Amino acid sequence: TVCALQYRSPEYFMILPNTNDIFSFCRDGAPRHMLLSALGRLHLQLGDISGAEVCFNEASEIRGTPPDLRELVDRGLLAMAHNQFAEAYTYFQQASHLEPSNVMILNNMGVCLLYGGQLKEAIAVLESAINQNPVHGLQESLLLNLCTLYDMESSKGRRKKFALLRQLSKYQADAPTAILEKLYG
Repeated sequence: TVCALQYRSPEYFMILPNTNDIFSFCRDGAPRHMLLSALGRLHLQLGDISGAEVCFNEASEIRGTPPDLRELVDRGLLAMAHNQFAEAYTYFQQASHLEPSNVMILNNMGVCLLYGGQLKEAIAVLESAINQNPVHGLQESLLLNLCTLYDMESSKGRRKKFALLRQLSKYQADAPTAILEKLYG
C-alpha cells in the first residue's frame, strides 16, 4: 500500500536493529507485550509480515489469555496483511465490543467490509463512527476512507461529502489540507 511504501525508507529500517535496546529497559512486570505489539505493527508498516507475526506471537505468549484489545487488533491487522478480510473483521468486531468508540477499530472494520464487497455496510460503519462521537470520529484517515466510499457508491457522493464538510467545520476548525481537497474534489 501507499502507507507501507512511505515507511520503507532507510531511516525506518535503522530502527529495527535498535529495538533490543528498548527491551533491555523492561524489567519484570513491565509491559513487554505492548512493546512487542508496537514492534509488530512497525514490521507491518514496513511490509514485513513474517516479522510482525513473530512479534505478535511472542506478545501473545507473554500476555496470556484471553486476548485483550491490543491483541485482537494485532490479529486483525495481521489478517488484513494476509488479505483475510472476513477473519480480520471478526477480530476488529470483537475488539469493538471491548471499546465501541475506538475510531481506528471502526475504520479498519469499514475497510474489511469494503474488501469483502459490502460497500453500503462499510459506509454505515464509518458514518456511525462519526455520529457516535464527532469530535474523535472526524479523523483524517476515516474521513478520507469515507469520501472514497462515497465516490464509489454513487454520483450523490458529492452531496454526502459536503455534509461531512459541514460537520467537520462544526467540530474542527483546522482540518488538514488532504481532507479538504478530498471533500471538495
